[in-house]
Amino acid sequence: DSGGLELVLYGPYWWVFWIIQLVIGSAIPLALLSIKKTKENPLTVVLASVMIVIGLLGMRLNIVIPGQAVEEIAGLSTAIGSPRFSNAYFPSWSEFLLALGILGTGMILFWLGEKIFPSDHLDKTESHLPAGVIS
Repeated sequence: DSGGLELVLYGPYWWVFWIIQLVIGSAIPLALLSIKKTKENPLTVVLASVMIVIGLLGMRLNIVIPGQAVEEIAGLSTAIGSPRFSNAYFPSWSEFLLALGILGTGMILFWLGEKIFPSDHLDKTESHLPAGVIS
């Protein structure tokens, strides 16, 4: 069954595939990194990298949404007739807080890594400073 593919290409999220994933996440970064003048500019390399990450997020959405929107087993959504059953989902506060805690833990670990293993590659002696500058 090609229902998932049709959702990605022509469904309500068509713009995620055609615009976010292909244009913003692939074509524009490829063009920016193919031109010699722009690929040597650090700002455009960062911009292209951010656009690639945005395209990857769009790709993840294109993998998750169609997989959950199309019934793999015919009649599964109508098999349970309880009024308490719903196939609609929205994360609870505990799930939001868990995600926030995971993000915070990652940030704290990154901060600790920076404190324990500093990334300063320059020796901060006066010999590297311009004449007349005192550290």
